[in-house]
Amino acid sequence: MFEKPEANQANRDYLIDLLKDRGVSHLVLVTKQRDNAYFKLTNGSTGTGQLEGLGFYIDDTTLLRGTESSISSRGMLGPFAYVKARLLDARTLAPVGEVKSNQSSIVVRPSSEASGMEIWDTMDSAEKVDLINSLLRDAVKAAMAPLLAK
Repeated sequence: MFEKPEANQANRDYLIDLLKDRGVSHLVLVTKQRDNAYFKLTNGSTGTGQLEGLGFYIDDTTLLRGTESSISSRGMLGPFAYVKARLLDARTLAPVGEVKSNQSSIVVRPSSEASGMEIWDTMDSAEKVDLINSLLRDAVKAAMAPLLAK
């Protein structure tokens, strides 16, 4: 609806009509966005390919070593939240501003059979949801100040 406005004019007109008598001047829209995989390490970064939206990146090959110990792990789980926040004029849905915000983290669990899949398999659903929710909150929070300054 916002990437290809001309193909979604009926939906756009409907949304404009919904907002017009409600005293709304602007609309903040948060959607998924696509970007390069990026996971910060102490000395550099890792990640290959493209990621989009919310999810988990599973890496079974990267060798990671703890900075405070000599414990190492082959593989990691990388939860991520890649979002685009847009500020729109509610009367026209014209874009006023746009900010991309990518948040990611690394989960490692050193063991003799460490791998990204092993980490995934040993995490419970609640822990996975908490990781994604936390990254999504951080991504939206990071986007709001620069977006609303526009």
